[in-house]
Amino acid sequence: MRTIGTRAPDRQGRLHRELVRRRPPSRFRYGAWVASVALAILAMELVGGPAYLVVVTVSGLALYVMVEAHRPARPTPSRGPELLVVVGLYVVVVALLSVAFRGFGTERTVGLFLGFGLALVIGVAGPV
Repeated sequence: MRTIGTRAPDRQGRLHRELVRRRPPSRFRYGAWVASVALAILAMELVGGPAYLVVVTVSGLALYVMVEAHRPARPTPSRGPELLVVVGLYVVVVALLSVAFRGFGTERTVGLFLGFGLALVIGVAGPV
């Protein structure tokens, strides 16, 4: 276990350092996820097209149920708004890349370059 410091308010609203003990993730969990990614990459040769998406999604969900769902529950704050921002940024970046590559194509390189560059800037600077 390692101890990290976090800032937490006390009863009067003042911030102070609070020591929190966190357990390091088990090697089994790391190994299971690394093996899953390696098998998913190897499965690209065997399964193609939309079936690959289904296979990887189902295997990832099954691994989550087997490995991650059995961990003891701990109270965590709601991350709904943060998740919505991440999903929104993902949609914007994918839309910009789609416009860049499908809309402009390789014939109009200025539009392709600008669309791709804007997608990269939003994808990198947006989460910050």
